[in-house]
Amino acid sequence: MKFKIYASRVLSVIISCLLLSVLNASAQTKLKVQGVVKTEKGELLPGVSVAIKGTTQLVLTNDKGAFSISVEKGKILVFSSVGFKPFAKEATETTMNVTLMEDVSTINEVVVIGYGTQKKSSITGAVSKLVNTNLDEIPTSRLDNALIGKIAGVSIQNVTSEAGGDPVVRVRGFSSINANSSPLVVVDGYPIPDGLSFVNPQDVESVEVLKDAASAAIYGSRAANGVILITTKSGTADKPRYSFKTYYGFHNPVEVYPLYTFSEYTEKLYKEAGLRANDPSVPANRQNLIQDSERAAYILENQILGGPTDWQQVALRDNSSIYNVQMSISGGKKDLKYYISGNLQKDQGIMKFSQNDRISAKARLEGNLSPKTKFSINFNPSYVGTDRPAANFTDYFRFASFLPVYHDGFTAQFAKQNSQWANIIPGDYAQARHFNGLNYSGLMPDGSLWTSTGPVDPFATQNNTPLSIASRETINRKTYRIVGGADFSYEPIPRLVFKTSIGGYYTDQEDQDFTKRNAKQDGAVNEAIIAGRNYKDFLWENTLNYSWKFGNHNFTGLLGYTMQQTFINDSRMVGRDFPTDDFQTLNQAAQIDQAQTYTLKDQIGLLSYLGRITYDYKGKYLFSSSFRTDGSSYFAKGNQYGYFPSVSAGWLMSSEPWLQKVDWISNLKLRTSYGATGNNRINSFAFQNLLYPANYDFGGGTGTVNLGLSPNGALLANPNITWERTFESNTGLDIGFLRNRFSLTVEYYHSITDKLLYNQATLSFSGSNEY
Repeated sequence: MKFKIYASRVLSVIISCLLLSVLNASAQTKLKVQGVVKTEKGELLPGVSVAIKGTTQLVLTNDKGAFSISVEKGKILVFSSVGFKPFAKEATETTMNVTLMEDVSTINEVVVIGYGTQKKSSITGAVSKLVNTNLDEIPTSRLDNALIGKIAGVSIQNVTSEAGGDPVVRVRGFSSINANSSPLVVVDGYPIPDGLSFVNPQDVESVEVLKDAASAAIYGSRAANGVILITTKSGTADKPRYSFKTYYGFHNPVEVYPLYTFSEYTEKLYKEAGLRANDPSVPANRQNLIQDSERAAYILENQILGGPTDWQQVALRDNSSIYNVQMSISGGKKDLKYYISGNLQKDQGIMKFSQNDRISAKARLEGNLSPKTKFSINFNPSYVGTDRPAANFTDYFRFASFLPVYHDGFTAQFAKQNSQWANIIPGDYAQARHFNGLNYSGLMPDGSLWTSTGPVDPFATQNNTPLSIASRETINRKTYRIVGGADFSYEPIPRLVFKTSIGGYYTDQEDQDFTKRNAKQDGAVNEAIIAGRNYKDFLWENTLNYSWKFGNHNFTGLLGYTMQQTFINDSRMVGRDFPTDDFQTLNQAAQIDQAQTYTLKDQIGLLSYLGRITYDYKGKYLFSSSFRTDGSSYFAKGNQYGYFPSVSAGWLMSSEPWLQKVDWISNLKLRTSYGATGNNRINSFAFQNLLYPANYDFGGGTGTVNLGLSPNGALLANPNITWERTFESNTGLDIGFLRNRFSLTVEYYHSITDKLLYNQATLSFSGSNEY
């Protein structure tokens, strides 16, 4: 016992000594660092962030530029402020005075402009750039959703209820009536036909948007709706850097539509009836227009269900999950750099029966084959699997509030007035037809008792509820993509660079829809739809860039030639009446719908010539002009080529000596432009008469229906169809204040589109309603 007490005391003394030594050592290494932060001109800088690297601890300098912070000796202090370059220094003394260097990268920043780059200060068109500083931290399955509200002039609106669904993206609104109004998306120089759906936000380095015709005209016939340029990450000449990021979260709708119940509607009807009854100008036969079906629905909602059903809440999940894992490795040497990444994302949509899964990988290798030859190789495979709900959200919030989701004991018993529903049990889906043909009795909004004189139908539809339809119909899409390319550049003489690029885009899409028996209404047969699309696109581009300078004059020139060819194979097969819902292969279908079963082949070609010249004098007076000629197989001979020129000019006033004296203005540039862009995104072969499947009834209306082919079908040929062109003028003013801590861009633009591509109404006997 004594030994235990003695050992305990000895242990207590040892622990106390260790604690004292640790506290003493900590006190010895702790520094209280004080100092002042100034500019290169000796001006005091307030509001500078002084942070301890690797921690969340920081302080701000006061109005005299002074700061004081406690830090362990040897730790790194990081000084940062908008408009200045960050500065880091080791804490070794108690006094630290810092001078921050002005960051001129905001005006010397390099911006991708299409077939090249240009300094931001030299740009004369309307171009916006977004650097990926936190896009990969936004929990969303698509890049375009991560861009919402981040780029002026770009609107992104979600119009679908499915996870991973395509939002509507518009740059400066609409420029066409019926032709596609989505902007052209170019990823690492390759035009992507289906937007941003496959792009992994965590692989993105920057996003540039060409908004006016002067900057977008270099892309010619596809640029009338603006151009979104995506630059993905690349390796650096450094030791290997490994990265692993993951997040798991939940999302819920911010709000739903206010619910207008049928009870509220009926109460208004009764109130209106009371007003009509006291109005001598209303005839007696017009005083009370309330229908028995409306009275029955009121009783059903209030006295049988005990309250309305909010179908919006029925449609939505609570805390739908989203999960993402990103792994990457990058590095290299001076002559060879690499970036490799892999990503997995699972997004459970906020609507029931909705799911979006994406698996993607990316590999980028670039380097120098010789002092004059460079190369770059990109490879980006991906897979997207989507489950779509069979009922849209609009189907839910428009559905009757006086119908329950499931039967309970009371509603099941009430429905059994009709012997047809004798087998209904609590827990079954409630359908509209279960409450038709029944007798109703109950109190009305005015307190009167109403009893039907016979069976009443509160519902006009025999269709099932949206939830029961969605539970008995599956809509699944699997999309496999491969995007790859290689480019080589050679500089035979100084400042002259020839570049050739070869790329390919491959998509294989599989759609499988199956509707179970009785899914939409009683007696409906089951149905399977198998559809597919095989899309192959090949692009070859050649450009020649030259830059020269003499004195204060700076010129750059670009000439280019591109050739693109696309092959599309579509197929669709529809089968009905399977023996059971477990058999979902078409060979088990009792009927194949030949009118909806088809295969289509399409081939599209685009041949282009392009050029651009830029000039500036002392970096202050700016000029740029570009042209592009596109030849497209969308149009008949004689109309295949379109011409898209542009011209722009700018004045960097902040470089003038008389304005440099104004300290609070860091950047001031006036620019103006005018140009033409085009739109050729219409149906193929609109200039030719085509054959379509059609049903023929032989025998004067009493014979059998036979399947055949019909000329024209829904498309009346227009051999004179030609390019839709948009002419746009743009004037802009860029202003930077207080060393570009604040920036303002003001734009005025005016656009006119002519030769609009639209579905022209024709006489009904022509059998066509297209173009």
